[in-house]
Amino acid sequence: MIIRFYEVHSILEKLLVDDDYNTWVSKQKGDTKARGREIKATVHDDALLKNIKLCISIMEPCLRVLRLTDGTTGATLSNVYAKMLNLDVLYRNQIPGISERVRIKIHAIFMARWTYFHTPVMSAAYRLAPEYCRQVHEDDVENDMLLVFKKMATEAHPYAAIRSDYQAYEIALKTKSFDLTDSVAFSKYAQAMPPYQWANTYLRSWPHLRYVATRLLALNCSASGCEHSWSVEGWFHSKNQEA
Repeated sequence: MIIRFYEVHSILEKLLVDDDYNTWVSKQKGDTKARGREIKATVHDDALLKNIKLCISIMEPCLRVLRLTDGTTGATLSNVYAKMLNLDVLYRNQIPGISERVRIKIHAIFMARWTYFHTPVMSAAYRLAPEYCRQVHEDDVENDMLLVFKKMATEAHPYAAIRSDYQAYEIALKTKSFDLTDSVAFSKYAQAMPPYQWANTYLRSWPHLRYVATRLLALNCSASGCEHSWSVEGWFHSKNQEA
């Protein structure tokens, strides 16, 4: 609601000085006139507008993540992880307009939620996603990814083979070989693919890594995606399907 108020604020200001509007208000009963005065005071309150702008700058990035995780598309583990990292940077640094004491409290609340939800599988998906795989990553992200490699290893795809593929893939990224170039794997066309499809297409030279990447990058953490998955799995295990 406050975002909408901020967006239409200039329109409201123009309305309040409109002759037709003021003529209409002047003809109304006392209660309506009083309400009109309250609205005018609210719209012309510069301090309120300043506070609304500050609130939006702090909360809107967080709301975008909430909308993403409550939507039907785009809430891949890697995207959510990346956006949460951006929020961490936002709340970790000084925010003009609020005291350091308040900023620390905001950051503490955010980190409590992020620590609760953050798992190694999110780090691994972030590390392997085409949007972020060429970035420099911290050691804890790499360690989380290797932990996930161990958990996902099978007889056909042993941990040693997955890690060996990953190391070879890293070299290919740096040398821009095996079509891992801006004009092929990282072209606009390729980047428009779903992440799991990208992995299936461009990680063919590393079959063990592709096995892990296609599965990790197909996961999402949106409410709609989870409900859809549960519905499909429920159908698979229903009496009708078993019959």
